[in-house]
Amino acid sequence: MLNRIEDLGEDVVGFEAEGVVTAKDYEEHLVPAIEHVIESGVQPRLLYVLGPSFERFDIGAAFADAKVGLSHFSDFERIAVVTDRDWIEHAVRAFGVLTPSPVRTFEYESLDDAKAWVSDHIKNEFQLEVERDGDTAHIHVKLQGSLDRKAEDELISAVKAGIGDAAEVRVLVEASDFHGWSDLRALWQHIRFIAGQRAKLERVAIVGDRTWQRRLAASAKHILRLEARFFDEGKLREAQAWLKG
Repeated sequence: MLNRIEDLGEDVVGFEAEGVVTAKDYEEHLVPAIEHVIESGVQPRLLYVLGPSFERFDIGAAFADAKVGLSHFSDFERIAVVTDRDWIEHAVRAFGVLTPSPVRTFEYESLDDAKAWVSDHIKNEFQLEVERDGDTAHIHVKLQGSLDRKAEDELISAVKAGIGDAAEVRVLVEASDFHGWSDLRALWQHIRFIAGQRAKLERVAIVGDRTWQRRLAASAKHILRLEARFFDEGKLREAQAWLKG
């Protein structure tokens, strides 16, 4: 069964699973709660707690869970899953790599931290700083939240202006608070722009905390033949030193 968690805010949908969770639990409780928030015009935030009293999903619930994920693939602003089960944590992390919204797991004893994180609002924005060193443009981008097509257009225009007539470009991207693109068209715009600037790009450093960001840097290195490198959050100075090296 699914029990509603109250006092989380109007845009936060919270449920704790107990015993055996069925498809009926999804149909009567979880799905209507999610769709109610969407109909109000805001992105829902999901807190899903699978604590000590949770036993298992039945077959119908497993299909219902997948259906919710596919139907609302880009609808969530963020998702927090609380569990001490390793297999659930691994599954959530694998799912999180594919979703445009931030997905994070918490241990059951950190339930209060999960509630605080899922309720925290993140602005969708970027900041851009440009320095010139002769014919080289050093571009420092800070990304926060997620980018839609309009924001991606604005980012591309700002980067183009920063590049100007520079012969070489080195880019530092701070992405610890960045959760990706809100739709695939915005991501495609980004990829096309990077590919179009390939001749000028000397080095790209990405500082972040997510597996998909590391894979993005690896893809840029191997597919576009870019000198790209990923740095874990907290290693900004190391990234800056490598970029200038």
